[in-house]
Amino acid sequence: MKTTYSKLIMLVAFLIFFQMEGFSQTLTLTPSNFNGYNISCFGSATGSVNLTISGGTPPYTFEWSNAATTEDLTNVPAGYYRVSVDDADTLTSIVEAEITLTQPEPLEIGEVQPYVYPNNYNVSQFGACHGTIQINVSGGVVPYDYAWSPGQQTVSNPTNLCSPPKHSVANRCHRM
Repeated sequence: MKTTYSKLIMLVAFLIFFQMEGFSQTLTLTPSNFNGYNISCFGSATGSVNLTISGGTPPYTFEWSNAATTEDLTNVPAGYYRVSVDDADTLTSIVEAEITLTQPEPLEIGEVQPYVYPNNYNVSQFGACHGTIQINVSGGVVPYDYAWSPGQQTVSNPTNLCSPPKHSVANRCHRM
């Protein structure tokens, strides 16, 4: 009888251990990716986190540090996020994971530097269309989009411009 009782206690202990260890959930957080950043534009709320759960016993409950209670996060800004996940099994522990979403630096355009001819103008004579401009852009998410007119050029340092050129520079977030 003592052997049967000992075997029963060992079986119960094994089942509790198996249930706690064998069925606990594992969390994987996968952030959005915009050319190496998790947010597409400085200061925007375009980030997302895809939470994948393996193991445990559904249904699951979710509690994010930003008060969300969904499995995944969408339309969130850069920052730190922590999630706690509990499953339907009362014998398993709550599992937590954390992630930090990053954003690019703000888009900045340095000084626009037109070529100056000896006559102190950006073209050699009135009506000529051979001006050139150099521009330095930083921040944002590359690649940048450039638009110069007239001439409809889409390069960073256009040539053959008429005076005065108009320009815009964008990186899918901001237009300058």
